[in-house]
Amino acid sequence: MFDILVKGGILYDGAGGEGQKVDIAVAGDTIEAIGHFDADRAEHVIDATGMAVAPGFIDCHSHSDLSIIADPLADSKLRQGVTTEIVGNCGTSAAPFHEEILSGFMADFRDELLKKPSWHTFRDYFDLIENQGTVTNIASHVGHGNIRLLAIGSDEGAATRKGLRGMRALVKQCMKEGAIGFCTGLIYPPGMYADTAELVECARALKRADGIYASHIRSEGDGVLEAVGEAIEIGRRAEVPVQISHLKVSGQPNWPKLDRVFEEIERARDEGIQVTCDRYPYTAGATWLAAVLPDWAQAGGRESILKRLASATERERIESELRKTYGTNDRWRRIMVVSVKDRVGDDIEGLMVAEVAELRRAEPTSVVIDLLAETDLGAGAITFSMSEENMRRVLKKPYVMIGSDAWSVRAKPGQRYTHPRAYGTFPRVLGRLVSNGNLSLPAAIHKMTGMPAERFHLSKRGLLRDGWFADIVVFDPESILDLATYQEPHQYPVGIEYVIVNGTIAVDAGAATGECAGRVLRGAE
Repeated sequence: MFDILVKGGILYDGAGGEGQKVDIAVAGDTIEAIGHFDADRAEHVIDATGMAVAPGFIDCHSHSDLSIIADPLADSKLRQGVTTEIVGNCGTSAAPFHEEILSGFMADFRDELLKKPSWHTFRDYFDLIENQGTVTNIASHVGHGNIRLLAIGSDEGAATRKGLRGMRALVKQCMKEGAIGFCTGLIYPPGMYADTAELVECARALKRADGIYASHIRSEGDGVLEAVGEAIEIGRRAEVPVQISHLKVSGQPNWPKLDRVFEEIERARDEGIQVTCDRYPYTAGATWLAAVLPDWAQAGGRESILKRLASATERERIESELRKTYGTNDRWRRIMVVSVKDRVGDDIEGLMVAEVAELRRAEPTSVVIDLLAETDLGAGAITFSMSEENMRRVLKKPYVMIGSDAWSVRAKPGQRYTHPRAYGTFPRVLGRLVSNGNLSLPAAIHKMTGMPAERFHLSKRGLLRDGWFADIVVFDPESILDLATYQEPHQYPVGIEYVIVNGTIAVDAGAATGECAGRVLRGAE
């Protein structure tokens, strides 16, 4: 007898080929067989007639590092069909623990476990997830920000030889404890202070562990070509694969640079450097509002930044530089304020910075500094800066996979604004980009399954094969659609009927079951 039989659906195995009408039989946590079977051979039968059956989707760029601890049932990812999340991106990971880099995230989740963190190493962190439970499988990179702060502190300068040795040793240790790669966030402190040589030295620690270098590159706007070149150079010199995070070209004057970005990447791939990328299907990005501050104003950590904002002299200097960079109004009309609910006196979540400025009768630059001070740097921003056409062109490239760039959440009344990608990334690709012909259904599924599983060495996942882990999603290709919007982001998609994680039904007839069947996927496994 089989435990579960997914019967009558069109199976897309994740390798990119056309679908076939076959059944999938599950026993325990494993795909027992693929073929044609009688319904009476299974304890539980899922009628997938008219449905697409695919491997569970892999969110190859997730930020659920802490949200999965604060709420293991946070099902915004699960309800999208995601069964595996790769966390530890953009230079920040949950381990090795460093309060300076994680304090903002911990404050945002307001969870007892995060008020008094009980872990330091990756071993501790992974044990905590396993003991508490998780709805999705979790794998993690180690963040450059974490190891730089631990090895050399918050200094702005280049790392010393001693500091480099300490950083490389930390990367090696984290890889031994199960991390799958090393990631950087080069627009954020302390990553912005690292030179290329430092990053090469750290990345060299990945080679024996078969790890990957993933990077939120140094610029996605004016300096995007140089930043892509730097990421490739790090891979070339360290002799490791490169993953360029959320590949984009921001700012309308820079949009025409995309062809040259493609040329740079494809020239490196022809050279033999393993360069891949990820992207979400939206034209707005999201990050902390503090990212608009000049580099010098972000030095020294949270307390130093807040002191600068409180200093009349330094505040005037910051405002002056922001006016030069952002102007007085137009660009501020494309930056939405989020993550401030219950932290400020105004009801301003979901408004553009320019609208908040009008409400407060102040200049946008002054409002930004006030918001950062009022929220203890906790204000977030959604920035509308990308081209729809460019986004579609990026997603069509054969070396680009799908990543949400979001942490997991659960829809509850009165929540703070978030980017709709937290709820809609994967169904948006399947329901909009496939339906309008931008991608074929087999190609889209491959970008969410087999491709990231191969790139990040996720053993026996990402494809539907006999003896592989039973991570499976069943969806209606005709009705699947994201519903989350920028103004109403906390909405689950439609059309995803069943999700199976390690042989356990986690979404049943469109509703989450509350089962925490996910596992930690250690790099050494």
